[in-house]
Amino acid sequence: MSIVLKYETEENIKLYIADGKHFMLVLNVAEGNDGHNEKISGDLSKIENIQCVFLNPIKFLGLTTGNLTAGVVQYAYRLYDQNGSASPMSCITNTIQLVQNEENSASKITKGGSKGKYIGCGVKLQIKLEKEENAAYNHIEIYRIYYEEGGQLPKVGVIYNKKIPQLDTLDYTDFGQGYLSEITVDEFNNISGIHIIPKVLESKNGRLFAANIKDSASSLNDIANHFDARAFRFNR
Repeated sequence: MSIVLKYETEENIKLYIADGKHFMLVLNVAEGNDGHNEKISGDLSKIENIQCVFLNPIKFLGLTTGNLTAGVVQYAYRLYDQNGSASPMSCITNTIQLVQNEENSASKITKGGSKGKYIGCGVKLQIKLEKEENAAYNHIEIYRIYYEEGGQLPKVGVIYNKKIPQLDTLDYTDFGQGYLSEITVDEFNNISGIHIIPKVLESKNGRLFAANIKDSASSLNDIANHFDARAFRFNR
């Protein structure tokens, strides 16, 4: 087993643990985090850097007024423990066409918009929260994936980042506000990519290094090598 203690701030003192069997274990041991640590004590899976958790998909409730520009959007979210571990990314919503909606007494008229044009559109979303299953997390962040036009890479970033509310569902409306932070498409894909299971950890010049590693893909290969998909039949 390998253990590294890393002091970042008074509220963020991380304890990293590697044993070669689990994803890297991360625990914030700062004094102010004692209450949260007690809540998840006794369950090793709650402090794995990458955890197998169930995240409900985001439900698209419809369009509303807002300041989004013409194009197509998708959304995803993940949960995290402040200064601790994070869940994988949820599944991404289907593509949502951003259009202008005009109501009149006779019919509903739907209009598109030219590239970069504000169309007075917003998106209403809802997330069903599984609190008991995801008790290890206390924050949620929502990502917007925006395509200004087809055939180009999207603009990806965080648009919502707050404590998980004490409710069964989170209702959120994207009015087109700016990104809290932007990431590349590769960075977004890596959030739920292949994750390592280290046996050795070392810290050097403020960086954390992992050694003697295996990844989630190699773990699946180990299972595949021992899996027999043949069907058998026996006489009575």
